[in-house]
Amino acid sequence: MPVPAGVTKVFFGRRKDCDVRLVLGESIDGGCAVRVVLERQLCAYDPKVSISSGLATELVEFEIRSPGLHLAVNACAAAAVAVSMGVSLHQVGESLSRFKPVQMRSELKIAENGIRIINDVYNSNPTSMRTAINLLKAMECRGKRVVILGDMLELGALETEAHEDVLSMCSDSCFGMVALVGKRFAAAAEKLNLVGKINIMFATDSESLSLDIKERLTANDVVLVKGSRALQMEKKPGNFISIDTFYLVSAILPLAKQCAFGVIYGDNNGLEFVDVPFCGESYFLFKSSAS
Repeated sequence: MPVPAGVTKVFFGRRKDCDVRLVLGESIDGGCAVRVVLERQLCAYDPKVSISSGLATELVEFEIRSPGLHLAVNACAAAAVAVSMGVSLHQVGESLSRFKPVQMRSELKIAENGIRIINDVYNSNPTSMRTAINLLKAMECRGKRVVILGDMLELGALETEAHEDVLSMCSDSCFGMVALVGKRFAAAAEKLNLVGKINIMFATDSESLSLDIKERLTANDVVLVKGSRALQMEKKPGNFISIDTFYLVSAILPLAKQCAFGVIYGDNNGLEFVDVPFCGESYFLFKSSAS
């Protein structure tokens, strides 16, 4: 892809030739946090380092106190922007270690009876659905893992296939219960013949679901709640668990999206713009150098 005049190209990801490389991303503390190790090639940004002297590197390790392995790549993207503007990788690590999710984007809360809730109800698409389900899989669980999903909207011709693909992930034996809100997931469950194969329940809206599901949740369960904004999955959240201190939790704002830069992924043969920066293996970040 041709780079317009005045634009600096910055690479981030797992490949060794990236300007900022994700060396390690791993879930820790039972899936409640992520350990991240990033490396950058100093000669790409530091005028004091000569290319002829070889590729000097800077390494930083930090923890993000929020669930979700995808945060490691998002952190790498944010670091690529920051260091290209003169911020040291050490400063980046210190800042990202203080990251906290915002409302309705994968914030984790623990109720008094030990139930953990991941509220990811701000919005939904196939990629974020898969990410949230994998997040739940990675969570340590002494009870049952419960998936509460609302329909994904505005998918056009991809709608049927997308709901079936997501629901197929929920057929894994690690999930103790799957609760679905909306006609699209209900149709997908019927197509996949899931009734009788897994512990599954249906509802037309989140209010009616909340009345039924609270009786099926027990101490030490881990619950994921996710769906498109229009379904109002957060409506009457207190009914999901009959305790006074219940909080619906909030989802992850991808760190790269906090910057006004275009995020692209692909390979040398073809690139395309995407909404979510943690798809695929190679990552490309384009930053405007104009003031």
